[in-house]
Amino acid sequence: MSIKVMEKVFRDETLDPNKKLIMLALADNANDEGYCYPSINTIVLKTSLSKPTVIKHMKELEGKSLLLSKKRSRKNGSSTTKIYIVYPLENLQNLDEEIKEKFEQSKEALPHHQSKEALPPRGGQSKEALPLEPSPSLFNHHLFSKLSKSEKDLYLEYSALRKKMKLQTTLKIHDRLLQKYFDFGRNEEIIKRAIASNWKDFYQVKQQNNQLSKREQSDKFIDDYFANMQNQDVQDCEVIYEC
Repeated sequence: MSIKVMEKVFRDETLDPNKKLIMLALADNANDEGYCYPSINTIVLKTSLSKPTVIKHMKELEGKSLLLSKKRSRKNGSSTTKIYIVYPLENLQNLDEEIKEKFEQSKEALPHHQSKEALPPRGGQSKEALPLEPSPSLFNHHLFSKLSKSEKDLYLEYSALRKKMKLQTTLKIHDRLLQKYFDFGRNEEIIKRAIASNWKDFYQVKQQNNQLSKREQSDKFIDDYFANMQNQDVQDCEVIYEC
């Protein structure tokens, strides 16, 4: 149980009642970095919500980048489970490297087969089947997956800053920002400046122009001329004084 994550969930005004219940259930199983691996049935039991409702809201939480999940297989290969990070924009970069690597490498689609939990019961179709495709989110975005480790860390830091500034962090916003970053040439300085200046957007880093404009050349000529005149006056005074 993480009191730290629970307090964050309680303070999150963007969550509707059902999503808050689910996030609290996850926090009850999480460490302070938001890492946990409860089963869907455990979350159903803790929230008193139906299984389809829990799955629906968890998918929506992933779409808002408030939750990150990854499918993993048990060592004996008998079944699969999911591991989660609550508030991944803030917590992913704080995880142990081994756990972080598992999540950062999770950008492929889930296997096209169903676990026992997802199979329909005899005599009818189940409405509780788990989705076969991962929920669209920042962490399986095609541009985010192309970033280097340092770029990902910087982008997550900027995303956490946006959330702190109460700016939107929807998938549509991430798509626009990432597209800008690539269009501007993938210069890490773009993200660093946005963080340092609390900018709401990314701006292109202008290259330094070594050639001075005509106005700058004129101003420099005048400054140099008067500087030389001053030096000449000082030298003349020294000569007169010596005489």
